[in-house]
Amino acid sequence: MLNSPSGTIKHVISLVFDNLHFSQDNPNVPSDLAQMPNLLNFMESNGVVLSNEHTPLIAHTADDILTTLTGVYGDKHGQPVANSYSVFNTNGTSSFASSFAYWTDPVAATTTDTSPTMVDPKGTIAPAPWVAFTRAGCDVGAIATANVEVENSDPDLKSIYGVNSPQWKEVLAEESQYGYADLSDANYQGIVVHCARTSSSVCAQNPSLAAPDKLPNEPGGYKGYQALYGNVNVGRLIGGTPVPGQGVEVNDLNGQPLTSFYASGDIGKTYYGFPGFDVSAAQTLGYVADMQEHGVPITYGYIEDAHDNHTTGSAAGPGDPAYVAQLKADDTAFGTFFQRLANDGITTANTLFVVSSDEGDHFAGTQHPAPAGCNGVTVLCTYAKGTIGEVDVDLTGLLKEQFPKETTAFSVHADSAPNFYVNGNPGAGAAVARQLERDMGAVVAPDPYANNGAGATVPLTHYLADQVEETVLHMNTGDPNRLPTFTDFANPAFYISTGPSTCPPPTASETATSDPCVVINPQYAWNHGDIAPEINTNWVGLVGPGVTARGVDAKTWADETDIRPTMMALLGLHDDYVSDGRVLVGDVSRALLPASYTSGKKFGQLLELENAYKQVNADVGAFGVATLTASTRALESRSHGDAVYREIERGIARLGSERDALAAKISEALYDLEFRHHAIASNAAQQWINQADALIAQAWALA
Repeated sequence: MLNSPSGTIKHVISLVFDNLHFSQDNPNVPSDLAQMPNLLNFMESNGVVLSNEHTPLIAHTADDILTTLTGVYGDKHGQPVANSYSVFNTNGTSSFASSFAYWTDPVAATTTDTSPTMVDPKGTIAPAPWVAFTRAGCDVGAIATANVEVENSDPDLKSIYGVNSPQWKEVLAEESQYGYADLSDANYQGIVVHCARTSSSVCAQNPSLAAPDKLPNEPGGYKGYQALYGNVNVGRLIGGTPVPGQGVEVNDLNGQPLTSFYASGDIGKTYYGFPGFDVSAAQTLGYVADMQEHGVPITYGYIEDAHDNHTTGSAAGPGDPAYVAQLKADDTAFGTFFQRLANDGITTANTLFVVSSDEGDHFAGTQHPAPAGCNGVTVLCTYAKGTIGEVDVDLTGLLKEQFPKETTAFSVHADSAPNFYVNGNPGAGAAVARQLERDMGAVVAPDPYANNGAGATVPLTHYLADQVEETVLHMNTGDPNRLPTFTDFANPAFYISTGPSTCPPPTASETATSDPCVVINPQYAWNHGDIAPEINTNWVGLVGPGVTARGVDAKTWADETDIRPTMMALLGLHDDYVSDGRVLVGDVSRALLPASYTSGKKFGQLLELENAYKQVNADVGAFGVATLTASTRALESRSHGDAVYREIERGIARLGSERDALAAKISEALYDLEFRHHAIASNAAQQWINQADALIAQAWALA
């Protein structure tokens, strides 16, 4: 069971929002969290909100959630490019794959690549985040949490249950009749309980519903464990009502059944089960409460964003009625949730709450909605056509306009931070890629929101990283076929994709700009993936025994890798690997540390070492930003013989190698201190701090 140092933690509730913001997106409109006082006051009054927490790169839902779950960057969990990515095939072309796949799945694409989706540096399946809990005797439940539950009928159900199982035969029958496995998807996707190997686990109590929980590459082995996959199984044990031919009916916090969005091939059918990617607060929190109340002490949940109008399918700006109403609904759900938990005896005295957002966003829209001075509270805001929406770029046409001699064959993972896969998978510095990199560094496009809404023609690209810098940014996985030729971190107002070489006029819903290859698309207005403070600066709230109740901590520089080891330390558990994060010692009880570190110079030096480690190793720490700045200068360079490019690239590679060696020493030492209570020699700690500072200085000199 849990072995928290205080001896009082019996429950864990970990929740992650899709793009919920601590900071304001419009200076007149309160931030997302400010409009959710039930949640914000709960965190500030009972624990701590770190408002200077940061994303990895690329900042997208899958990478961010997986980094939070595991405590390691994408080079170790396998999904630094998300929410989809490409892999090179043996013939030099590339295929797109979804980042959302069950933990043990192979690459989710038709490709010659046979690596696992969740690939570790050795090329095998990365360690799973539920293992530390189940080995300790705790069941782990999740709803809509990336890759820990069934994400696709094929290959998941075929792998879990077998090709001769009723579950797989049901998939085949549905696909034959309707073209889609809609009922199976509703029944099995998005919800899971991974069980402990104890007689009291929900799997042991419901053996007819359980199936093997296979982790063939887990460090230390993982045999004899089981899981309950999908609402069809989990829903039965949390009080749901089976409805023949329609699934299991489970209600949300408002008493409304969770209705699956799957009904593509058999229109008119109503299926109960996983509601799909857009899971409301009332749905997720209701399911989490159900699991907690029925003997599942560790629960994870994901909650949809609030800034999209999920009724009309269009984006909403700050202060928009739909946006405000969604935040209000979410806040009401949290009020109901906390009261329900308290009625069950699940409180801040015996529960660790971890609440975070996967990333921030850049708002692509005007800062001057109507009426002037609207605040979304007393006066709602409206956005006229052409004043809200991401700026969509047809890169194929734009390159043809500005660089007609550009003929490089490539594909793009469409994004505001697009990844380029040049045919043939050339290495860094190859001539076939260099001209495209230079051109991307020089291409311009109209930005209607620049100059405080006056508009301007601006560079499309902010930063460029080829395979040398991508490795520094933890994007080089154990699968060499999925490393992009280069990544363009663009102006975050833009969304870049390939299209026709002659750009068509805008559709009725789009708004034209001064270039036919660039239009305003009102369906989306919240971009992420890029390098920008509003995207990469994030937040996390911690509440529970061992957490220091200090309100908002705006000083501590943290990133998403720090959440996992902090949880483990508070729970008295540990992972069987060294994470890329560290325990947030300034925000938890010092009793978690060896006695000699609870005060004085050693504690101060530990804080300094942790900060140096973050700045030298985190993707958007000082070292990463400096080397990315240098990389951009190198890739944009048009010097004779590419001399500038080669010199900078050699410098980045050298500094990256030295950084990796230093980070490995520090992370191992921090793990030994935090989980084995082994002291760090003061002279070694100071030497590492000095080395980190020196590497950062050298990186900025290179930039």
